[in-house]
Amino acid sequence: AQGCHPLAPSTCAYPFPSMFHLREDNSSPTGYRVALSAEALPSGVTKTEEFLAHFNVADGFSVSTPWLMIFPDKELDSRSLPSVMNLAASIEPSSSVQVIDRETGERFPTWAELDFRAESPEEQTLIIRPMVGLPFGRRVAVVITDNLRNADGSTPLTPTAFGALRDGLTTDSETIEAMRDEYEELFQFLSEHDLPRERILFAWESVTFSDEFALSRLQPLVEVAHAQVVATPPDFVIDECFSNDEDDQLAHGCAPAESDDTPLSPFTWRRLRGHVTLPSFISSD
Repeated sequence: AQGCHPLAPSTCAYPFPSMFHLREDNSSPTGYRVALSAEALPSGVTKTEEFLAHFNVADGFSVSTPWLMIFPDKELDSRSLPSVMNLAASIEPSSSVQVIDRETGERFPTWAELDFRAESPEEQTLIIRPMVGLPFGRRVAVVITDNLRNADGSTPLTPTAFGALRDGLTTDSETIEAMRDEYEELFQFLSEHDLPRERILFAWESVTFSDEFALSRLQPLVEVAHAQVVATPPDFVIDECFSNDEDDQLAHGCAPAESDDTPLSPFTWRRLRGHVTLPSFISSD
């Protein structure tokens, strides 16, 4: 469908985020710009143009983004997914879900889960969560291998269009054929990192936004706040003081440390509690 990713057609935006949702832009630090389509947005979005304008200025996706995919034919077995209790397994070539740095080949610790709100396989999103902050401005591959299982023990079906790219089958889709060279490069990269194409149920790539973009909206606020604080030091009030030092208690009116709800550690000399008024950038408008 127009505006929808062609490789997982059961859900318009999936896999998300991906290169399909980016366009080349030589003016950006990453060389890309987000290009979400109206068709790919969730049904609950009401102000479509504002939503797209907000996201489509970015030069990539968040360094802590979860990735979303769906296998709609059968219920997946969550036991075959990398667990948050054993992240070391997720950086092994045998993992059912892997996240790999396209520049270095490094595998990132990752865990995955199924959307517990789903009432059927058609709604059962696979949510892939990196457990480290990804590098800024980096191309990343997300790979789902044949160690993923359905609840009945079978292997999930590879989406037809992706299977055509993986298996070298020609299609009559210009959109899919336009992806072929890019995917051949990806398959070659993965094979060099112990992931032969016959083991891959699904794979895609995305680009994280640059640190320049990540800081672009924050830096001006920091500069304004710093100027205000330097010009007019903020008012502050010390409400409580706790200390292990008797001289400190007498000189400054500090209470004995043991009277605080949380005892001081041997490495803490004094604990202060108070409040301070700083420049605020959160307001009703």
